[in-house]
Amino acid sequence: MKIKYLIILIINLIFLNSIVNSQTTQLTVSTSTGIDNYQCGVYQPCKTIDGALNSYKYSYGESYPLVLNFLVGSYSTLTSQNVTALNVTFNAALQYSYEMVSFVSNLSTPMFNIYQTSSPANTNLYFNGIQIVNPTYTGIRTDGLIHIDPFGYYEAGQVNIEFNQVSIPYGLVADLIYVDGQYVDMDDANNGWSDSLAIDAATSTPSISISFFNSQFGNDYYTSTFANSLVYSLKYPISLTVDSCNFTKVIASETLFPIGGSQISFSNIQMSDILVVSKPFFIFENSQITIRDSSFAGTLDSAQFLISFGSFLDFRNNEAVFNYQANSWNQDFPVLDIEKSFATISNSTISLDGQQQQQTDQGIIYAVNSDISLRLNLISSNISFIINSDGSNFYGYLLTFQQTYTSQYSYLVCSKTHKSTFRGDETFSYMPTFSKNCNYYEQYINTVSALNFVFVGVAFVLLCSGIVCCFRICFEKRKLKKKVDTHTYTPVSNGEITPINPGVPIDSSS
Repeated sequence: MKIKYLIILIINLIFLNSIVNSQTTQLTVSTSTGIDNYQCGVYQPCKTIDGALNSYKYSYGESYPLVLNFLVGSYSTLTSQNVTALNVTFNAALQYSYEMVSFVSNLSTPMFNIYQTSSPANTNLYFNGIQIVNPTYTGIRTDGLIHIDPFGYYEAGQVNIEFNQVSIPYGLVADLIYVDGQYVDMDDANNGWSDSLAIDAATSTPSISISFFNSQFGNDYYTSTFANSLVYSLKYPISLTVDSCNFTKVIASETLFPIGGSQISFSNIQMSDILVVSKPFFIFENSQITIRDSSFAGTLDSAQFLISFGSFLDFRNNEAVFNYQANSWNQDFPVLDIEKSFATISNSTISLDGQQQQQTDQGIIYAVNSDISLRLNLISSNISFIINSDGSNFYGYLLTFQQTYTSQYSYLVCSKTHKSTFRGDETFSYMPTFSKNCNYYEQYINTVSALNFVFVGVAFVLLCSGIVCCFRICFEKRKLKKKVDTHTYTPVSNGEITPINPGVPIDSSS
């Protein structure tokens, strides 16, 4: 009997060693042959994501990173799974290229939750080769398939979510990742979130990192609608990296990346046949953004492609070619909307064409109170101005502007109420000829200055004249007083005063 137990113990040790290989716990999941229990995943695959996570937590105590290998099939969660402080890799274990592992949420709550903790806790989620499919329910949800409720402080532990070779072919009706709440000052909770972020970000890095690598959004065969965001985090800082990803035949009826107070990098992006409807594709606020070595092509339907507000934007080595159509002629939109930002646009091609000229022309680049450097760019349009500036400063070098306007031939248009400046090489040397209102502010200021000079001159002359008049009146009064004082008077009996000749002495005897 003891020998039997010894053999069982040895087998279990070998079994555990095979499970905990290189300090990882590996479990298999199969929707067709699996069964859920507290020991599934090794002898027999687990059936669901819930079952695999429960088996890991119960049998292995979350001691090592977990690797879940999914066989071909479609998987969902029966309940929202708390993955706080876990290190989980979701792998598609496929034999053939045509096979697919799909994740779909049938709940009205997120598939995965990452909650705040009272002590720092690191959470890592990796998705490799997984296809993410729209939920089957019809309700509206804003908290995401992956919901992050951060503690609010940089010190609350790190959250790292990485998607590698992931596909979302059919669009989204719910946010993929939703970061809830807003940043809180570590020292003074009464500070606003943007002020707090500005104070702490100088010496800290975001506690949430989200990455997409070699992933596909949309498909080559038919259009797919993204009615919600891929990543939503407007009030909490994150680090976002999107590299070597494709967006094909995507209808973006919602902003795909509304991000605030974050560090953002897009590189080697290929967008083709995209349709941006009513809302911008990108919205970045108070962030540092790098977009490089990418190609963007599609249609803008009454919406901007990108809004940068209060940010640092580096847009280089890109090609952005768009057609424009407007559902309403009451307002048009630019390709790049840059407000209160610093931007560098270099080695890029940006074009905006359409069937009808814009009625409320916003330009290809619309800039408000910003500083923008343009270098080695080709910017062209047949329906719009090149630049629309409202109180911004432009620095241009080695630029090529191409425009075939039917009614107005102007590269630049400027606000009348806020001064815009254009400096650089000969790019802007013909600005007075091919611009609208860009000299108005200077002429207005010169006119106002001239009027002020005339007004001051007239006022000075009037003031001097008044002073001279005052002196003259005072002088006349003093002169009259002296003249009166030189006369001699004598009293008479009836009380009247009779003047006599001045200088004649009065006879005392009389």
